[in-house]
Amino acid sequence: MCFYDWNSYDKPDYYINIQELENVHSEWYSQYPLTPEDLAYMEEYTMAERVSAVTDEEIDELVKKMRQADINRASKEDIKLNYQNLTTMEEDIDKAPKPLFARINQSLFHSPTYAALINLHNVFNRMEEASERLDDEDRIKIETFLDAVAETDVYQLMKSFLQKKGLMPKRTPRFNKVFFKMWFKLYDSDDAKKSSSGFEHVFLGEWKTPLNASLPAIVDGMHNWVRYFLLEKTGEINYKGYIEKVDNLLVTIKYDWGKYKKAIGSFLVGTSPEFEISLYTLCMLAKPNIGNCRFHIDGQTMYVLSFKFRDDPAVITTYPTLPE
Repeated sequence: MCFYDWNSYDKPDYYINIQELENVHSEWYSQYPLTPEDLAYMEEYTMAERVSAVTDEEIDELVKKMRQADINRASKEDIKLNYQNLTTMEEDIDKAPKPLFARINQSLFHSPTYAALINLHNVFNRMEEASERLDDEDRIKIETFLDAVAETDVYQLMKSFLQKKGLMPKRTPRFNKVFFKMWFKLYDSDDAKKSSSGFEHVFLGEWKTPLNASLPAIVDGMHNWVRYFLLEKTGEINYKGYIEKVDNLLVTIKYDWGKYKKAIGSFLVGTSPEFEISLYTLCMLAKPNIGNCRFHIDGQTMYVLSFKFRDDPAVITTYPTLPE
């Protein structure tokens, strides 16, 4: 196995050539923008009715099935974390002299969904104040990621459930259009036009420079362990301690990404890209804008908090957390 070790490693060839991953695209992009017919499913429920349309037990059972179907997730032997010392949001002291990730089996990154996710890491501008300009090559990379995810059993479980509940369109072409808009629609930030998307915020993270120069520059989003690991490996991230943790399952941490600070940020550990985007889609649609998307992973109670626009499927943010 190809384990990553901070003391010595050979750079793995997980940046697979994009042509190796291409297949018959679902034309996620060419079906954009959405029409009133595409969004007709949203008229079936009010926001309050959406919350009650899916029970806690149904979410818990579906997440268990998705976890079992997640064949691309890391095993306990694949990842070793070095948590070091406990910290808080308020402290500005580095309590972790070493990186968070002590060891990882990088052969995980050869699977299509991981490789396609990593190929998206340099597509978006990390500056939140900069408008995004995506070219044809960028769109191919996005479609390749979506195609790879859509072929997995984890995604299909989520898709079938949401369609059955009337929370997403029943026809696949319309489902694809809404799913694309949820995650990849560009929307305005406080500082720029079309500068952010749900996917960029959640899976990649953004740099935000406040207008008030007395306030610190911050990391906005970034709730994906693969992204964090690769940035930490290259020395771009300085881990400063953990706030809460469940061993090899979920961490809430403090870190600096260059001069940009993350006072508190959480992500699942070892879960596949398809599991994370499917879980977050489920919680976004079944329990939007509230904190009661509750479920268990390996016996551990967890929540996902999700926020979206009122009359638009686009994701603002979504992230995992533990019970208080």
